[in-house]
Amino acid sequence: MHAPARKEYNALSALVLAPLFYKPLYRDVARNWRGIGALYLLLLIAITGAITAAKYHYDFKNFARDELPAALQDVPPVSIRDGVLSSPVTQPYQIVDKQSGKPLVVIDTTGTITSLKDTPAFALLTKSELHYRDNSQIKIQDLSQIKSFDMDRQRIQRWAGTLGNWMGPGLFVIFLIFGFIYRLIQALLYALLGMAFAAMFGARLRYQQLIRLAIISVTPVMLLDTVFDVIGVSIPFFWLICFAIAMVYLAIAVQANADDSSQRPGGFEVYTPPSPTMGRPTGM
Repeated sequence: MHAPARKEYNALSALVLAPLFYKPLYRDVARNWRGIGALYLLLLIAITGAITAAKYHYDFKNFARDELPAALQDVPPVSIRDGVLSSPVTQPYQIVDKQSGKPLVVIDTTGTITSLKDTPAFALLTKSELHYRDNSQIKIQDLSQIKSFDMDRQRIQRWAGTLGNWMGPGLFVIFLIFGFIYRLIQALLYALLGMAFAAMFGARLRYQQLIRLAIISVTPVMLLDTVFDVIGVSIPFFWLICFAIAMVYLAIAVQANADDSSQRPGGFEVYTPPSPTMGRPTGM
């Protein structure tokens, strides 16, 4: 038995070389890597997820520090005791969007406004109910089961600060778990398409090898998506562009393994006629 060849490129090298159409990497991934490439995929998601989570973390922290105090300026204290809401402001009281001038929230425990049909606001707080718009519907939440609740500007600011402190780590865990599941399923499906490329180019690749190549092929897409997230660029139908990019990389990766002279080519073997027997001719 032959010992398995050692891989020439590690995961960090693959992160750099995968977007560069580097065929020796694609051959090494197919021939010498083991498993389905799950550890590489986990590393890729951890790096891109950490960058994206850090971006949202600092964006929210900046919002909570710079913009939220002004947005909360008109928010009055609200208390609920034994299911009854109260607020010390003169009512009906409106919290208005400063840019559009439209009411966002109406507080009225006097019974003057009893439904969102009476106001264009998004939400209405009455003595015992919360009314809010959900798309084209108006929904009502009963407050009678709430024993004790207090809200004011300072509390909201503290809640936002706490949320900001945990947003980065929380998003990172979410990206890591759900991103890994999503990308793994994607690689399994892309590997099926890779079988068509293998047949097209005559590359003798097993399904497990194609899964590894599929993961390598989505590396440029994930890196590009992360860059666009960080700089705030949004492109229509970007998912379709990403699919096309991944398929180009997958096709090149499969073809690189068909070009590898160390592999037996696919298709039928070429017939070579036997050489003629040398000797004295008969019949003389």
